[in-house]
Amino acid sequence: MKDTGLYQQLLGIESPWRVSVVNLSIADKRVVVEVELKPQEWADPTDPTRRAHVHGWTDRQWCHLDSCGFETLIQARVPQLKYASGQVEELLVAWAERYARITRAMEGFVLALLAACPNMKQVCELTGTPSIRSCCAGSNAASSGVRPSRLRIWDLTRRALSAGTAT
Repeated sequence: MKDTGLYQQLLGIESPWRVSVVNLSIADKRVVVEVELKPQEWADPTDPTRRAHVHGWTDRQWCHLDSCGFETLIQARVPQLKYASGQVEELLVAWAERYARITRAMEGFVLALLAACPNMKQVCELTGTPSIRSCCAGSNAASSGVRPSRLRIWDLTRRALSAGTAT
């Protein structure tokens, strides 16, 4: 099995997405997994008789759980779909919430650490991030697409900072 096939299975990437390239940097202790979308037609949820078309692309990157001690990042060009109504929306990816910068798997790990660790410093050490905000922050965390668990991360972070345990 090639590295692309291995990471396709490790990350649970499913059609219409596929792992196209895996870049390993020993010096940086980082694995960057590039995921691409197979060409296909998209149904328009506002009018089932019509197709949505690709209006543009957004380059996105998500922090995933480390693999073999290497920081693991997923990168993809995500299409912006335009519907018959004129609405433009970024296609949802299966591995992360809209606007998130971490995968669902990483989010679950961080939530478990927040519940188990006595202070934020330990969570940052275990995740390898300088601050919990850099690990958990969504690019638009205050938007309406925020899941309750992400709100829980923000709530726990805010409470820890105000209690002085985030040192």
